[in-house]
Parts: sequence; C-alpha cells; structure tokens
Amino acid sequence: MRPRSISVMLVDDHAVVREGYRRLLEKHEGIIVVAEAADAAGAYQAYKSKKPDVVVMDGQKGLFAAARALWPQARIQRCQFHVVSFAIQYLGRHPKDEAGKAILDLLYELKNVKTPEQRTRWKWFYVIWEKRYQKLLLAKNESGGFTYQRLRSVRFIMRRALPNLFTYIDCPGTPNTTNLVEGWVNSAVAEALRRHRGLREYEKKTLVSVILAHLSRRQSKHEHVAGTPVYLPK
Repeated sequence: MRPRSISVMLVDDHAVVREGYRRLLEKHEGIIVVAEAADAAGAYQAYKSKKPDVVVMDGQKGLFAAARALWPQARIQRCQFHVVSFAIQYLGRHPKDEAGKAILDLLYELKNVKTPEQRTRWKWFYVIWEKRYQKLLLAKNESGGFTYQRLRSVRFIMRRALPNLFTYIDCPGTPNTTNLVEGWVNSAVAEALRRHRGLREYEKKTLVSVILAHLSRRQSKHEHVAGTPVYLPK
C-alpha cells in the first residue's frame, strides 16, 4: 500500500522562488503543492480553501503568529534557510566573538539533521550554547543596555523558530525551506538571475524553468535543496 501524499502550501514573498520550488517539488513523488501565497492575507485564503497538511513559510514579520492563531491544527515548517540568513544579518558571516562563531556553526549543521535522534542532539547542543554564553547574553553596558544585543537577537530568532524547525522529520517528504533560488546545487539559479538582473517577472520564471529542466535531466541519485534531499527522476 502506497503512503498518502503530503499536501504542501508554500508561503514566500518572492514569486520566482515559489515558482521554482513548486516545479522542483512536482517531480518528487509523495508531495503535492496545493497552494502558494506571498503574504499572510493570501495564505489565509489559500489555507481555507485547500487545507494543506503542511505550511512551509519564510520569515515574514507576524506571519507565524497569524498562522498559529488562524490554523492551530496546521503543521508548520520554518524555513531553515531564512533562519540562517537572519542570523548572518545580525552577526555577519565571520563573527569575531566565540559565541557568534559557535551559533553559526550550529546553524550550518541544520542541513545534516535528518532523523529524530539527530534532531534531539542538535537541540541539546543549542541548549548548551545558551547556557554556556548566558552571562554574555545578559551582560549590560554602562548605559544600562545589553552589550551583545545582536547576539540576543539571534537567540530570540532561535527561540521562536525552534518549535517549527524540524516538522519535516515528523512529516517525511516535507521540504525544510521555501528557498530554492539561494540554496540549490551550485547556486545555478541564483547565479543566472544575478547575471540577468533586468529581466521581467515572466522572463525570470522562464529562465528558472529552463535551468530546472536542465538540472533535473542530469543523471544523479539525488540533488540537494538547502540541505534537503530531493530525489529526481533519472
């Protein structure tokens, strides 16, 4: 007996990202993309009509609170790529302090978490990180403000993301990111879009489709999208 397919809704404010990711997922047996949305309002209408099993969303402000309030029964997967990107925005790619380096190293390991055991181990290392640098996170300067505010912002992001960071493990086949363009193999799509910045929206979609078709034809057992194995036809 074949397992039931997982219905997925993609929420991302970049149309090209949604289009590209939908085309990729349509090649993956067991996943059906039933809806897309660019923002909370569109997601609300799409969810009401399609009732997907899983909502995979980016990090738009207020979107998670709205999702939980409107769809308490929905399984939500936080886009791991955006979590890492937000941390880099606050800390930079090469933070000088030990705490910043440690949390980025841990975030980069997200792509390797594929089993419940690995999830438990990753969460445990995060708890250790918070405890190890607790004094640093609580340190204040002479004016009374927090000395390491950027580090605290990353901790805030992590605490909010954690409940929805590993839904894909409990719901096999669920993508762990909405981001195809910035995360796919060799960044082929991202590089092409950078070289053709002046394209109109429909021209970008055509370009993405051509690249995906080409990469999908490559003989390979699997390709990776931001660390998530996506099995493609030979």
